[in-house]
Amino acid sequence: MKNKKVKKVAALSLSVMTLFSMMALPVNATEMVEATGTQKAYIVPEDWGPAVTKTVIHLDKEITPDSIGDEEDEFTVEETKNILLPTWEVGMSNADRHVLKAYTSDENGNKVSKDSHYIALEMYVSPTMTGEGAAFVYNGYNEWCNPYELSITLNGELKTTDHQVVTSLNVAEKIDLEGDGKICSEINQFTSDTFKATNGDVLPYASFTPEKDDKKNALVVWLHGAGEGGTNPEIAYLGNKVTSLISDEFQSNFQGAYVLVPQCPEGYGWPVDKDGNYTSGATPSKWRESLFELIDNYVTSHPDIDANRIIIGGCSNGGNMVYDMVLSHMGYFAAAFPMCHEFDINTVTDEQLNYLKTFPVWSTYTLGDSSSYKGSIPIVEKMKEIGATNFHYSQFDNASDVTGRFFGDPSDPTILDTTGTSKIPLQYDGHWAWTLFFENQCKDGDLTAWKWLSMQTKEVKQSATPENPSDTEKPSTPANGGQTTTDKPTVKPTTDTTTKVNKPTSSKVKTGDDTELLGLVSMMVLAGGTVCLVKRKKEND
Repeated sequence: MKNKKVKKVAALSLSVMTLFSMMALPVNATEMVEATGTQKAYIVPEDWGPAVTKTVIHLDKEITPDSIGDEEDEFTVEETKNILLPTWEVGMSNADRHVLKAYTSDENGNKVSKDSHYIALEMYVSPTMTGEGAAFVYNGYNEWCNPYELSITLNGELKTTDHQVVTSLNVAEKIDLEGDGKICSEINQFTSDTFKATNGDVLPYASFTPEKDDKKNALVVWLHGAGEGGTNPEIAYLGNKVTSLISDEFQSNFQGAYVLVPQCPEGYGWPVDKDGNYTSGATPSKWRESLFELIDNYVTSHPDIDANRIIIGGCSNGGNMVYDMVLSHMGYFAAAFPMCHEFDINTVTDEQLNYLKTFPVWSTYTLGDSSSYKGSIPIVEKMKEIGATNFHYSQFDNASDVTGRFFGDPSDPTILDTTGTSKIPLQYDGHWAWTLFFENQCKDGDLTAWKWLSMQTKEVKQSATPENPSDTEKPSTPANGGQTTTDKPTVKPTTDTTTKVNKPTSSKVKTGDDTELLGLVSMMVLAGGTVCLVKRKKEND
């Protein structure tokens, strides 16, 4: 009897234990897992160079979008890369990236609202060449950071499509920025190639082709500064925000324009003579003929380019080379837009100076740049002296952020404000005048430099008739000769110059203008109507 009671108690205890153990288990048990994957850096061109604004992570598991929270600390990202140290030596840097947003995306980093194998993490970027997100390292000239690594840590949980819970990530840290480890829509719009000149020089270059239309298009040539030389054209158009030239805003002014970005393959850049010495005009650049041959070959290889609308511009060393090209090939280019250069106006001949008197130029520089007092300002003064008729210039106190995103310390605007209280724009190096041009800040009244450049074309010699007046009979449009952002400029902009503006031309190209045909058809319709009326009248009679 006693044994039976013991057995009953034991059975009851076992049942209770089983019940409690079942209650401790979840109804639908979820599996805790780790997700593995790779990542690509999402590159955006900025005023100071390319920046990694987000990472696009490809995971082996499909993640639900609602499992990614809005918490800023849900992910931790640590950036490791090589940078230029204050000692002007290249060393390694480690920094925590500030994650702004996280969401499921497609393979290109675009946000999607459905389950996806891709997650994008948007991150703050610092407006400096060595700060958070900077993708270039300056080592005599700009290069892609190598190594470049992003260490990703998941601090929360993610859910998968099949109800797994991801509690950790194992994402490959190393990213090949120079190779296929990046996403950049602007790079996809350029084509890179090389050109071998008759003298044996091999010049890398990048080019952009506008959408096909029914007219010829202008060509805009950009010459980079000393920091963008090498053998990778991506450096030449990302080191400065040259991608602005293929933006919708710039292209709409031209109604489509080709863009050519040659790259100097070695040394200090374009203004170097045959002996390897820097030149500001006293001696010709060793690259003069091979560069011109590249440009001319590109023009002849693209019949869609309007040879009367070849426009050349450049900054710093590239600005020197702009004048070298214009004055050594007078009559070839339609206009020029040099910036922050050191070209010496005292080295030009009387013939070249006379040519500049009517040649269209828009110069850009700042008073905070020592180069301005060697090149840009003396040329402005000389153009005033000789009465140049189509010379414009944009003079600024300094080069500052105009996007409204970055602010400087009130006591020193060159230092990034971290308090969030300053309203003073962050001030860049005074040499960076190109940032103002590429942000479309160069203006002459209501006329922007972008628009003005699109309106320039070489004069086409024609016989003077009442319908086609000679050059001296054509009206000119008065325009302010300069732009200033300072109350006490070293060189005062004048308003006594005139600007001759010519509408872009296209020779023997269909433009959709069928006015004559429309008139003929209208006359035929009227004639047919008259015949019908006469016929009806006779029938009625």
